[in-house]
Amino acid sequence: MVNTERHISKAKKNEDFLNYVKKEIPPYEEWGITVLFYIVLQYLDAYLALKYRHPRNHNERDTLLKDDSSISRDVKRDYITLKKKSIDARYHYTLIDLDDYNEAEEDCIRLMDYFLELIDNT
Repeated sequence: MVNTERHISKAKKNEDFLNYVKKEIPPYEEWGITVLFYIVLQYLDAYLALKYRHPRNHNERDTLLKDDSSISRDVKRDYITLKKKSIDARYHYTLIDLDDYNEAEEDCIRLMDYFLELIDNT
């Protein structure tokens, strides 16, 4: 449970940071999406830690996510989509606007709620 608590603590710290800088999101939507992704990543890692799984990198995490039958296909798809948006925002010349950010924020909230419920029921 210690690792799970650490991941949840890190996710909450990321949430606090995002809330602190939220008024500055436009014109920095790409960084907002990146923080949203890492919030969800920490909640996924918290759930995986309950199952004694501790991915060392994104590839391992993606494999654990793909292979976990407790996680719905929709959630798997939404996580990968948010990850791709974060990568596009950081490394590609993809134009990210406030609508993209708002959509990612909705995805983040839905994924957070899902993983927290999964954690509570594991």
